[in-house]
Amino acid sequence: MTRPLSAASLASSMGIVTLLSTPIATTGDEPSLFEVEPSILRWELLSESTFDLGWLLPEPRTHKGRDLLVEMRNLLALRFDLKTKDGDRYQCFGDLVAKASMLEPEACQPWLAELLEEAPELDRDWGVGVSQLLLAGSLQREAWSPTKDQNDDGLLFAAAWPLDEEQGAPWKDITVPALLEQSAALLQSDLATIKAVENDYREYPNNVGADYEQIFPLDGSYYIGRDPSGRPFSTLRLSFECDLPFPFSTYETLLCILNRFSDGGVLYTDIYSKSEDFYWLAGRDVFLPVQDWRGEWVSYLIVRQFGFDLEGIPDGPKHRREAIRASLGNLKRNAEELFRGRPESYGRARNDPKILDGVRVLGRR
Repeated sequence: MTRPLSAASLASSMGIVTLLSTPIATTGDEPSLFEVEPSILRWELLSESTFDLGWLLPEPRTHKGRDLLVEMRNLLALRFDLKTKDGDRYQCFGDLVAKASMLEPEACQPWLAELLEEAPELDRDWGVGVSQLLLAGSLQREAWSPTKDQNDDGLLFAAAWPLDEEQGAPWKDITVPALLEQSAALLQSDLATIKAVENDYREYPNNVGADYEQIFPLDGSYYIGRDPSGRPFSTLRLSFECDLPFPFSTYETLLCILNRFSDGGVLYTDIYSKSEDFYWLAGRDVFLPVQDWRGEWVSYLIVRQFGFDLEGIPDGPKHRREAIRASLGNLKRNAEELFRGRPESYGRARNDPKILDGVRVLGRR
Protein backbone atom coordinates (compact mmCIF):
# COMPACT_ATOMS: atom_id res chain seq x y z
CA MET A 1 0.00 0.00 0.00
CA THR A 2 1.23 3.55 -0.61
CA ARG A 3 0.42 7.04 0.52
CA PRO A 4 1.46 10.44 -0.88
CA LEU A 5 4.10 12.14 1.25
CA SER A 6 3.10 15.20 3.24
CA ALA A 7 5.35 18.25 3.51
CA ALA A 8 6.40 17.12 6.98
CA SER A 9 7.31 13.62 5.88
CA LEU A 10 9.22 14.99 2.93
CA ALA A 11 11.48 16.87 5.35
CA SER A 12 12.57 13.85 7.33
CA SER A 13 13.57 10.22 7.05
CA MET A 14 14.02 8.07 10.15
CA GLY A 15 13.70 11.28 12.17
CA ILE A 16 16.66 12.97 10.46
CA VAL A 17 16.95 15.38 7.55
CA THR A 18 16.65 13.58 4.21
CA LEU A 19 19.80 13.82 2.12
CA LEU A 20 19.68 16.24 -0.80
CA SER A 21 15.90 15.93 -1.18
CA THR A 22 14.06 18.51 -3.25
CA PRO A 23 10.35 18.46 -2.35
CA ILE A 24 8.11 18.06 -5.39
CA ALA A 25 4.53 19.25 -5.28
CA THR A 26 1.99 16.49 -4.76
CA THR A 27 -1.06 18.51 -5.79
CA GLY A 28 -1.29 17.17 -9.36
CA ASP A 29 -3.41 14.31 -10.63
CA GLU A 30 -0.60 11.79 -10.10
CA PRO A 31 1.62 12.49 -7.08
CA SER A 32 5.16 11.36 -7.88
CA LEU A 33 6.39 10.77 -4.32
CA PHE A 34 5.12 8.01 -2.07
CA GLU A 35 5.93 5.91 0.98
CA VAL A 36 5.43 2.15 1.17
CA GLU A 37 3.86 1.18 4.47
CA PRO A 38 5.09 -2.03 6.16
CA SER A 39 2.95 -5.03 6.99
CA ILE A 40 3.66 -7.65 9.65
CA LEU A 41 4.94 -11.05 8.51
CA ARG A 42 5.88 -14.18 10.42
CA TRP A 43 9.33 -15.58 9.57
CA GLU A 44 7.94 -19.02 8.78
CA LEU A 45 5.74 -17.45 6.07
CA LEU A 46 8.68 -16.21 4.02
CA SER A 47 8.27 -17.65 0.53
CA GLU A 48 8.99 -17.00 -3.15
CA SER A 49 6.43 -14.18 -3.03
CA THR A 50 8.45 -12.34 -0.33
CA PHE A 51 12.00 -13.74 -0.09
CA ASP A 52 13.11 -17.25 -1.02
CA LEU A 53 15.62 -18.30 1.68
CA GLY A 54 17.14 -20.78 -0.75
CA TRP A 55 18.91 -17.82 -2.36
CA LEU A 56 20.89 -16.90 0.76
CA LEU A 57 24.60 -17.17 -0.01
CA PRO A 58 26.39 -19.99 1.80
CA GLU A 59 28.12 -19.12 5.07
CA PRO A 60 31.95 -19.20 5.34
CA ARG A 61 32.67 -21.47 3.69
CA THR A 62 33.44 -24.22 1.30
CA HIS A 63 35.26 -22.37 -1.48
CA LYS A 64 39.03 -22.68 -1.75
CA GLY A 65 39.94 -19.05 -2.45
CA ARG A 66 40.24 -15.87 -0.43
CA ASP A 67 37.40 -15.12 2.00
CA LEU A 68 37.14 -11.37 2.52
CA LEU A 69 34.46 -11.66 5.20
CA VAL A 70 36.68 -13.86 7.35
CA GLU A 71 39.64 -11.55 6.70
CA MET A 72 37.73 -8.46 7.79
CA ARG A 73 36.53 -10.19 10.94
CA ASN A 74 40.14 -11.09 11.67
CA LEU A 75 41.19 -7.48 11.08
CA LEU A 76 38.60 -6.22 13.57
CA ALA A 77 39.75 -8.80 16.13
CA LEU A 78 43.45 -7.90 15.67
CA ARG A 79 45.21 -6.41 18.70
CA PHE A 80 48.55 -4.59 18.79
CA ASP A 81 50.24 -1.85 20.81
CA LEU A 82 51.56 0.93 18.62
CA LYS A 83 52.89 4.16 20.10
CA THR A 84 53.86 6.95 17.72
CA LYS A 85 56.41 9.74 18.06
CA ASP A 86 53.55 12.17 18.64
CA GLY A 87 52.46 10.25 21.72
CA ASP A 88 49.38 8.65 20.13
CA ARG A 89 48.61 5.05 20.97
CA TYR A 90 46.71 2.55 18.82
CA GLN A 91 45.68 -0.91 19.96
CA CYS A 92 43.24 -2.07 17.29
CA PHE A 93 41.93 -1.24 13.83
CA GLY A 94 39.04 0.69 15.38
CA ASP A 95 41.54 3.11 16.94
CA LEU A 96 42.97 3.78 13.47
CA VAL A 97 39.48 4.33 12.06
CA ALA A 98 38.62 6.76 14.86
CA LYS A 99 41.80 8.78 14.23
CA ALA A 100 41.36 8.79 10.45
CA SER A 101 37.81 10.11 10.85
CA MET A 102 39.20 13.23 12.56
CA LEU A 103 41.64 14.04 9.75
CA GLU A 104 41.05 15.89 6.52
CA PRO A 105 41.51 13.62 3.45
CA GLU A 106 44.77 15.30 2.42
CA ALA A 107 46.22 14.73 5.92
CA CYS A 108 45.15 11.11 6.20
CA GLN A 109 47.58 9.64 3.67
CA PRO A 110 50.81 11.06 5.19
CA TRP A 111 49.62 10.16 8.69
CA LEU A 112 48.96 6.55 7.66
CA ALA A 113 52.20 6.22 5.72
CA GLU A 114 54.22 7.36 8.74
CA LEU A 115 52.23 5.09 11.03
CA LEU A 116 52.85 2.00 8.90
CA GLU A 117 56.56 2.80 8.74
CA GLU A 118 56.64 2.51 12.53
CA ALA A 119 54.67 -0.78 12.43
CA PRO A 120 56.41 -3.07 9.88
CA GLU A 121 54.48 -6.20 10.91
CA LEU A 122 51.14 -4.42 10.61
CA ASP A 123 52.26 -3.00 7.26
CA ARG A 124 53.37 -6.42 6.01
CA ASP A 125 50.21 -8.28 7.04
CA TRP A 126 47.51 -5.63 6.66
CA GLY A 127 49.01 -2.49 5.13
CA VAL A 128 47.34 -2.69 1.71
CA GLY A 129 43.90 -3.47 3.11
CA VAL A 130 44.12 -0.88 5.87
CA SER A 131 45.22 1.79 3.40
CA GLN A 132 42.46 1.06 0.90
CA LEU A 133 39.83 1.18 3.64
CA LEU A 134 41.05 4.31 5.43
CA LEU A 135 42.01 6.44 2.43
CA ALA A 136 38.86 7.77 0.77
CA GLY A 137 39.86 11.21 -0.47
CA SER A 138 38.96 10.63 -4.11
CA LEU A 139 35.51 9.33 -3.15
CA GLN A 140 34.67 12.65 -1.51
CA ARG A 141 35.66 14.74 -4.51
CA GLU A 142 33.06 16.11 -6.91
CA ALA A 143 34.92 14.53 -9.82
CA TRP A 144 34.71 10.99 -8.38
CA SER A 145 33.50 8.41 -10.90
CA PRO A 146 32.64 4.72 -10.28
CA THR A 147 34.31 3.87 -13.59
CA LYS A 148 37.73 4.63 -12.09
CA ASP A 149 39.52 2.21 -9.76
CA GLN A 150 41.53 4.41 -7.37
CA ASN A 151 43.61 3.44 -4.35
CA ASP A 152 42.08 6.21 -2.24
CA ASP A 153 38.39 5.65 -2.96
CA GLY A 154 37.78 3.81 0.34
CA LEU A 155 36.85 0.55 -1.41
CA LEU A 156 38.78 -2.70 -0.91
CA PHE A 157 38.41 -5.56 -3.40
CA ALA A 158 39.50 -9.19 -3.15
CA ALA A 159 39.58 -12.10 -5.58
CA ALA A 160 36.19 -13.34 -6.76
CA TRP A 161 34.42 -16.29 -5.15
CA PRO A 162 33.40 -18.94 -7.74
CA LEU A 163 29.85 -19.99 -6.97
CA ASP A 164 30.16 -23.04 -9.23
CA GLU A 165 31.95 -24.71 -6.32
CA GLU A 166 28.66 -24.72 -4.40
CA GLN A 167 26.65 -27.90 -4.79
CA GLY A 168 23.14 -27.01 -3.70
CA ALA A 169 20.30 -25.28 -5.53
CA PRO A 170 20.11 -22.67 -6.93
CA TRP A 171 23.88 -22.44 -7.52
CA LYS A 172 24.20 -25.77 -9.33
CA ASP A 173 21.50 -24.66 -11.75
CA ILE A 174 23.40 -21.59 -13.03
CA THR A 175 24.42 -22.36 -16.60
CA VAL A 176 27.24 -19.80 -16.94
CA PRO A 177 30.42 -19.25 -14.89
CA ALA A 178 29.22 -17.54 -11.70
CA LEU A 179 31.69 -15.33 -9.85
CA LEU A 180 30.92 -13.24 -6.79
CA GLU A 181 33.05 -10.13 -6.42
CA GLN A 182 34.19 -9.40 -2.87
CA SER A 183 34.53 -5.87 -1.53
CA ALA A 184 34.57 -3.90 1.71
CA ALA A 185 34.16 -0.28 2.81
CA LEU A 186 34.08 1.69 6.05
CA LEU A 187 30.97 3.78 6.64
CA GLN A 188 31.32 6.57 9.21
CA SER A 189 27.61 6.43 9.89
CA ASP A 190 25.22 4.65 12.20
CA LEU A 191 22.81 1.90 11.20
CA ALA A 192 19.71 4.11 11.24
CA THR A 193 21.27 6.59 8.83
CA ILE A 194 22.66 3.92 6.50
CA LYS A 195 19.27 2.25 6.21
CA ALA A 196 17.49 5.60 5.78
CA VAL A 197 19.73 6.40 2.81
CA GLU A 198 19.53 2.88 1.42
CA ASN A 199 15.72 2.92 1.40
CA ASP A 200 15.22 6.43 0.01
CA TYR A 201 14.79 5.35 -3.60
CA ARG A 202 13.70 8.86 -4.63
CA GLU A 203 17.37 9.87 -4.55
CA TYR A 204 18.94 6.97 -6.48
CA PRO A 205 18.70 8.69 -9.90
CA ASN A 206 20.80 11.52 -8.40
CA ASN A 207 23.68 9.18 -7.48
CA VAL A 208 27.01 9.61 -9.24
CA GLY A 209 27.06 7.46 -12.39
CA ALA A 210 23.38 6.48 -12.08
CA ASP A 211 21.68 5.28 -15.28
CA TYR A 212 18.18 4.48 -14.03
CA GLU A 213 15.25 4.82 -16.37
CA GLN A 214 13.10 4.17 -13.31
CA ILE A 215 13.49 2.72 -9.81
CA PHE A 216 10.82 2.27 -7.14
CA PRO A 217 9.80 -0.10 -4.30
CA LEU A 218 6.76 -2.26 -5.01
CA ASP A 219 3.44 -1.70 -3.30
CA GLY A 220 2.67 -4.34 -0.69
CA SER A 221 6.20 -5.80 -0.69
CA TYR A 222 7.50 -4.22 2.53
CA TYR A 223 7.23 -6.58 5.51
CA ILE A 224 8.68 -6.46 9.01
CA GLY A 225 8.67 -9.15 11.67
CA ARG A 226 10.68 -11.29 14.07
CA ASP A 227 12.68 -14.44 13.34
CA PRO A 228 12.35 -17.55 15.56
CA SER A 229 14.92 -16.06 17.99
CA GLY A 230 13.02 -12.78 18.27
CA ARG A 231 15.40 -10.75 16.11
CA PRO A 232 13.94 -8.14 13.72
CA PHE A 233 13.85 -8.75 9.98
CA SER A 234 12.37 -6.98 6.97
CA THR A 235 11.77 -7.73 3.30
CA LEU A 236 11.22 -5.55 0.26
CA ARG A 237 10.92 -5.87 -3.51
CA LEU A 238 12.45 -3.27 -5.76
CA SER A 239 11.78 -2.68 -9.45
CA PHE A 240 14.25 -0.84 -11.64
CA GLU A 241 15.18 -0.37 -15.26
CA CYS A 242 18.64 0.79 -16.36
CA ASP A 243 20.23 1.95 -19.58
CA LEU A 244 22.86 -0.10 -21.37
CA PRO A 245 25.54 1.21 -23.74
CA PHE A 246 24.93 1.11 -27.50
CA PRO A 247 24.00 -1.15 -29.26
CA PHE A 248 22.03 -2.55 -26.29
CA SER A 249 18.95 -0.85 -24.87
CA THR A 250 17.90 -1.41 -21.24
CA TYR A 251 17.52 -4.19 -18.70
CA GLU A 252 14.81 -4.66 -16.07
CA THR A 253 15.17 -6.13 -12.59
CA LEU A 254 12.85 -7.19 -9.81
CA LEU A 255 15.17 -7.32 -6.79
CA CYS A 256 14.24 -9.26 -3.63
CA ILE A 257 15.78 -7.86 -0.42
CA LEU A 258 16.00 -9.33 3.09
CA ASN A 259 17.42 -7.64 6.19
CA ARG A 260 18.17 -10.02 9.08
CA PHE A 261 20.41 -10.30 12.14
CA SER A 262 22.79 -13.13 12.98
CA ASP A 263 23.09 -14.81 16.37
CA GLY A 264 25.82 -12.29 17.21
CA GLY A 265 23.63 -9.31 16.36
CA VAL A 266 25.31 -8.56 13.00
CA LEU A 267 23.07 -7.23 10.24
CA TYR A 268 22.96 -9.10 6.92
CA THR A 269 21.26 -7.63 3.85
CA ASP A 270 20.66 -10.33 1.23
CA ILE A 271 19.54 -9.81 -2.36
CA TYR A 272 18.72 -11.86 -5.42
CA SER A 273 16.79 -11.55 -8.66
CA LYS A 274 15.12 -14.07 -10.93
CA SER A 275 14.53 -11.50 -13.65
CA GLU A 276 14.63 -12.86 -17.20
CA ASP A 277 17.25 -10.30 -18.23
CA PHE A 278 19.80 -12.08 -15.99
CA TYR A 279 21.33 -15.53 -16.01
CA TRP A 280 21.71 -14.93 -12.27
CA LEU A 281 22.06 -12.14 -9.69
CA ALA A 282 22.73 -12.55 -5.96
CA GLY A 283 24.65 -10.96 -3.13
CA ARG A 284 24.81 -9.86 0.47
CA ASP A 285 26.14 -7.07 2.68
CA VAL A 286 27.43 -7.87 6.17
CA PHE A 287 27.52 -4.88 8.53
CA LEU A 288 30.42 -5.48 10.92
CA PRO A 289 30.50 -2.96 13.79
CA VAL A 290 33.90 -1.34 14.31
CA GLN A 291 34.92 -0.64 17.91
CA ASP A 292 37.89 1.10 19.51
CA TRP A 293 40.08 -0.47 22.21
CA ARG A 294 37.52 0.50 24.88
CA GLY A 295 34.73 -1.31 23.03
CA GLU A 296 33.06 1.95 21.96
CA TRP A 297 31.31 1.96 18.57
CA VAL A 298 33.26 3.82 15.87
CA SER A 299 31.72 2.97 12.49
CA TYR A 300 30.61 0.06 10.29
CA LEU A 301 32.70 -2.09 8.02
CA ILE A 302 30.49 -3.41 5.22
CA VAL A 303 31.64 -6.56 3.45
CA ARG A 304 29.83 -7.01 0.14
CA GLN A 305 29.79 -10.22 -1.91
CA PHE A 306 27.88 -9.64 -5.13
CA GLY A 307 27.66 -10.94 -8.66
CA PHE A 308 25.49 -11.05 -11.77
CA ASP A 309 25.49 -12.00 -15.42
CA LEU A 310 23.20 -10.18 -17.84
CA GLU A 311 21.76 -12.45 -20.51
CA GLY A 312 23.15 -11.72 -23.96
CA ILE A 313 25.49 -8.95 -22.70
CA PRO A 314 29.31 -9.36 -22.71
CA ASP A 315 29.83 -8.33 -19.07
CA GLY A 316 32.66 -9.45 -16.81
CA PRO A 317 34.65 -8.66 -13.64
CA LYS A 318 35.21 -5.05 -14.71
CA HIS A 319 31.47 -4.44 -14.97
CA ARG A 320 30.67 -6.20 -11.68
CA ARG A 321 33.30 -4.15 -9.84
CA GLU A 322 32.11 -0.94 -11.44
CA ALA A 323 28.58 -1.75 -10.25
CA ILE A 324 29.91 -2.24 -6.71
CA ARG A 325 31.90 0.99 -6.80
CA ALA A 326 28.76 2.83 -7.92
CA SER A 327 26.38 1.35 -5.34
CA LEU A 328 28.71 1.03 -2.35
CA GLY A 329 30.59 4.23 -3.12
CA ASN A 330 27.39 6.28 -3.35
CA LEU A 331 26.05 4.69 -0.16
CA LYS A 332 29.25 5.64 1.68
CA ARG A 333 29.24 9.20 0.36
CA ASN A 334 25.56 9.81 1.07
CA ALA A 335 25.30 8.10 4.46
CA GLU A 336 28.41 9.83 5.79
CA GLU A 337 27.22 13.22 4.58
CA LEU A 338 23.83 12.72 6.20
CA PHE A 339 25.36 11.45 9.44
CA ARG A 340 27.77 14.40 9.67
CA GLY A 341 24.88 16.82 9.15
CA ARG A 342 22.49 15.28 11.67
CA PRO A 343 20.82 17.76 14.04
CA GLU A 344 21.70 17.88 17.74
CA SER A 345 18.29 16.43 18.57
CA TYR A 346 19.32 13.21 16.86
CA GLY A 347 21.43 12.32 19.89
CA ARG A 348 23.72 9.31 20.04
CA ALA A 349 24.34 6.93 17.16
CA ARG A 350 21.38 4.63 16.55
CA ASN A 351 22.49 1.05 16.10
CA ASP A 352 19.77 -0.90 17.88
CA PRO A 353 18.44 -3.80 15.74
CA LYS A 354 14.95 -2.46 16.39
CA ILE A 355 15.64 0.41 14.00
CA LEU A 356 14.53 -2.00 11.26
CA ASP A 357 10.97 -1.56 12.56
CA GLY A 358 11.07 2.15 11.75
CA VAL A 359 12.90 2.30 8.41
CA ARG A 360 10.89 4.35 5.95
CA VAL A 361 10.75 3.13 2.35
CA LEU A 362 10.37 6.10 0.04
CA GLY A 363 9.78 6.09 -3.70
CA ARG A 364 9.23 8.26 -6.74
CA ARG A 365 7.31 7.48 -9.89
